[in-house]
Amino acid sequence: MSYTHKHNPTVYSFTLVELIIVIAILAILAGVVIFAIQPGRILDQSKDSTRVTELQSIAKAIQYITIIQSNLNFGDPHTVYISLPDTSATCSSYTLPTLPSGYTYACKNSDDYRKIDGNG
Repeated sequence: MSYTHKHNPTVYSFTLVELIIVIAILAILAGVVIFAIQPGRILDQSKDSTRVTELQSIAKAIQYITIIQSNLNFGDPHTVYISLPDTSATCSSYTLPTLPSGYTYACKNSDDYRKIDGNG
């Protein structure tokens, strides 16, 4: 039995011109949709909302730091606190640079470095 191809009237074919017209119509529709949704503007809005969120986070952090700092005592502003153990409260056993007048060094004895009550 041999197979021969006969013209089938239910098979449709398109000419090149028809395909180009359909592609052009789809391109026009895609252009209209892209113009209507304005992806650049949507992208800008999302960036703006990210910036606003980040600014709110920074504002909260600054507010938190301000509250914490108002409750903390950082010591005397004219004292240079040295993290070296010394039997002298002014770190006299070390050869440290001379400070301007009104400033002093402060050291703790080695036992104070192990305190966990905030006095170390």
